[in-house]
Amino acid sequence: MTDAGKPKTDYKRIFAEVSANRDKLDACPRHLFAPFPLESIRLGAKVECKRCGGRMDLVALNFYIRGFEAAGRNGNDILPGWKDTADDGTPPRRHFGNVED
Repeated sequence: MTDAGKPKTDYKRIFAEVSANRDKLDACPRHLFAPFPLESIRLGAKVECKRCGGRMDLVALNFYIRGFEAAGRNGNDILPGWKDTADDGTPPRRHFGNVED
């Protein structure tokens, strides 16, 4: 405990965990994430790649998929259902709230 009565933060352990996660993400040739319902999205939530076990927050996942699509690829290859048409025929939606491009 510190003098202020707060527990001491183990910065070395946190840095090691962040570095190990970054190494997993960097080594993965292409991430794959399991679909999740929109209702499960919470600020700061993280998802885990099924291939490498690395974790990233939903904002990073969003940008990763958009970059993948900008390179001419299909976002559904990263997050199945990313751009699927709903059962009722409504236009494809993205998991982060965008209805159209």
